[in-house]
Amino acid sequence: MDNSGIIVIDSSIEVKCTENLNIYKFPIINSSKEVTGSYVSANMVALGVISQLVKDVDIENIKKSIVKRVPKGTQESNIKAFEKGIELFRNNIDVNH
Repeated sequence: MDNSGIIVIDSSIEVKCTENLNIYKFPIINSSKEVTGSYVSANMVALGVISQLVKDVDIENIKKSIVKRVPKGTQESNIKAFEKGIELFRNNIDVNH
């Protein structure tokens, strides 16, 4: 991967590399468990983090897409997990990059 690439991983994962990569570590898995009671929505937490790394992303459109695509009955928990990812990024970006 060239230096313009971005890697978003759970903070529990140890990365050993000698390259100068843009690696962002956040407690994605634990945050999913904390917010939804399950690890299943970790992908939504990660999506929330990634949404903050990409320029010109409409957060409301992402939320609408989540509601359309996740199983009925899980929309609210998936949105909460997504919002937790945004919060993680905004509160920890200087610490975890």
